[in-house]
Amino acid sequence: MPGFLTGTNSSTGRDRSLNGTGSIHYAYGSKYVFDFTLRAEGMTKFGSGNKWGFFPGVSARWNISDEAFFKPYRKYVNMLSFRPSWGINGNAWFADGLIYNKYSSYGYYDGVQGIAPENLRLTRIRWEKSKSWNLGFDLHLFDDLLMFDLSVYKRYTTDLLMSGVKIPSSTGYSDVANANVGKMENRGWEFNVSTKPIFKMGKFDVRLRANIAQSLNTVTEMDPTVLSSMNQQFDNSNAKYLSRVQLGHALGGIYGFRYKGVYAYDYDHNGYFANPERNNYIDAAGKPNTAAATGKTAPIAYGADGKILYDKSGNPQPMYFNYGGKNYRFEGGDVIYEDVNHDGQIDELDIVYLGSSNPKFNGGFGIDFRYGQWTLKTNFNFRVGNKIVNMARMNAEMMRSNDNQVASVNWRWRKNGDITPIPRAKNSRAGDSFNALASDRYVEKGDFLRFQYLQLGYSVKPEQLKRWGLSQLTMSVSANNLIFWTKYSGVDPEHGASGFSPAFDNSQTPRSRSITFSLNFGF
Repeated sequence: MPGFLTGTNSSTGRDRSLNGTGSIHYAYGSKYVFDFTLRAEGMTKFGSGNKWGFFPGVSARWNISDEAFFKPYRKYVNMLSFRPSWGINGNAWFADGLIYNKYSSYGYYDGVQGIAPENLRLTRIRWEKSKSWNLGFDLHLFDDLLMFDLSVYKRYTTDLLMSGVKIPSSTGYSDVANANVGKMENRGWEFNVSTKPIFKMGKFDVRLRANIAQSLNTVTEMDPTVLSSMNQQFDNSNAKYLSRVQLGHALGGIYGFRYKGVYAYDYDHNGYFANPERNNYIDAAGKPNTAAATGKTAPIAYGADGKILYDKSGNPQPMYFNYGGKNYRFEGGDVIYEDVNHDGQIDELDIVYLGSSNPKFNGGFGIDFRYGQWTLKTNFNFRVGNKIVNMARMNAEMMRSNDNQVASVNWRWRKNGDITPIPRAKNSRAGDSFNALASDRYVEKGDFLRFQYLQLGYSVKPEQLKRWGLSQLTMSVSANNLIFWTKYSGVDPEHGASGFSPAFDNSQTPRSRSITFSLNFGF
């Protein structure tokens, strides 16, 4: 099908950068090593007084195992070292030209074309700097049969850069391209272990390797205006989760209501009315059919002491969703949200912290087998302690539109007395429904173990290749992303927090599975 251009545009730009690095290395025998580096970098994208950044770094190594006093232990410990380091890194990822105004045509005055600036000049933007320290330890045992590596670190970032920063409209603009908005702290550790060939039996041996790590972040300071613009008010619509930045807490936090099930009865079938005649409901078998008689749930309010709240007429107070102009009374088959402050209303005061999208631990391990010329390599990775908002499941169970829904909606609430975790169906055209508000109903654990890599290889002996003029010939077949184990109900549990938002599963395409055949040879 023929195509053609509908428009073109072009632009020019010019920027300059200059950097230099100096270093000093000092070693005393094999025991002490010291390094100092200093990097200076200047960029024209910064305003006057902020163009240059200076980034020093210091590191040292003490090989304790080479000390004379350690000689009695060398039979078992062939390497023990301590590696401290400290340094500053700079970041300047924003675009060039922000220190200048850009002008464009803007209206007419007395028949003359006017011009106006499109942006505010950013002459005070500064380098984002990260100061960090690291303490490393190395331990090798039994002639490197077992090798351990531990690193503990802390990084403190100042003048944190952010794009699209909202500013007061009184300036004539809604936002600026970039700004320095706050400070953040990251701390964590990583532990690695590996082995030389072990479990040797003839031509057979095994190698092991593993690592585990933890990384935590904390927002320590942020411009109040920026913080206010990022922390939006609660949206009373379905399927809307808050993205919040809380000082003293990590990014990736999830906030919403606590899901407590589905109301088995409507308000009229609660069975606690002052007038006994209003409590006379009987099922098909002739048994009382009220929440009071069966011990099931109904949309009535309870106090902090667990007792029913009554109105002045002696009747139970109904539960309401009361926020943003909505005054919806919950009915049978609606979702039960925890009334945290026990006021008989579900609103923004009942929103709580539901967990973090940051894992408590992540890592991996592998086992390599060798038998003669054959090798079998494996690699697994895992993640523990993170939570995911399963938006894919929410949209497939919402029952608010004519879109396809998952099979679980067949177990939805249909009549008074039904016990089910799936609320009633109510199309948006039939009226309001708040059964898919942000809650822990769709917040799931993202723990998983993935069989990431498998490779089977065979190397032909060199003496068998001489007649062909080859020095090396290796054949292998490998597979990636073979299988994973998880309790997460979505397609793939490997989702991470993005920017200032938690981890959302919006039906992204799952990771592909691949098989590769390789043939490597050398002359």
